Amino acid sequence: MPLSPRTPDLAALGLLLGVVELGSPGRAAEAHGISRPSAGSRIRYLEKLVGVPVLERTPRGSRPTPAGALIQRETGSGTRTAFERALTALTPGWQPVPLLELSSTTALKNATVNGVGPAVLSSLAVQGELSAGTLKSVTVTGFDVSRSLRAVWPKGQRPTGPAGASYAVAHRAGASRPGP
Repeated sequence: MPLSPRTPDLAALGLLLGVVELGSPGRAAEAHGISRPSAGSRIRYLEKLVGVPVLERTPRGSRPTPAGALIQRETGSGTRTAFERALTALTPGWQPVPLLELSSTTALKNATVNGVGPAVLSSLAVQGELSAGTLKSVTVTGFDVSRSLRAVWPKGQRPTGPAGASYAVAHRAGASRPGP
């Protein structure tokens, strides 16, 4: 199935992510090995393609615009899957349309700390940032984003050390079936 003609290319999305992580198109251009004018052209093309401004230039650098409404996602995330399932249950027919998909929890946290927009992450993944005050947790009631987790290990072995201790804590907290 061919991609939509409005699908941004990876270079433009990578550059946008670079601006978010580094705070300016100039620093992102340098990191990507391109000139500042080329970076500006790519960002303007991206904005034209998606139909909204994606960056706001400020005296302290650049950040995503509210109108850009960049939806941040981490590929392969169980938290994202649970979140999308809950949204679909509340809004039948809703389909997520990400403009920015990030490859790791760390990238997603950095983008959120740098003002890209809100993100849905596991509370364990952001425990340090919440304690440091760089991120703020928002409680949403009536919205179930729970998910099943599985502990796995090689057949015939039991986890030991920190892994064994983690499994024991999870099991005491309500794991339904102990492993062999």
